[in-house]
Amino acid sequence: VARGPRAPAARQGFGPCGVKGADIGRPGQGAGGWGVQGQEEHQARQGQARPGRRGDRTQARARQAARRRTFPLINSQIIAAADTGDLELLMSTVEAYLTQMNLVNLSTALHRLPQPAGPGP
Repeated sequence: VARGPRAPAARQGFGPCGVKGADIGRPGQGAGGWGVQGQEEHQARQGQARPGRRGDRTQARARQAARRRTFPLINSQIIAAADTGDLELLMSTVEAYLTQMNLVNLSTALHRLPQPAGPGP
């Protein structure tokens, strides 16, 4: 194993891992890197300039929060329809909200279905 200034990693043009060209740096990091302005120019040249993804994540979180708020509202609609005793109203309520329902809403709807009258004891 060679050590000292003549080691392959210490030669001009070799990075710390001994690979030629590995000392060019990463985008946005110091010497040899693109830096912020250089990275934007590079993306523009490559046709890849696009807005950051933070806006996408924020919008996704807002959609999830809105859906979480609708689940209790759907449940209250199911319970109100079931309390009337009208099977058609309950089924139309379930049908109207089916694409937005979660497992709790579905369980509530099934639980609130009227029990079939069977033969008495």
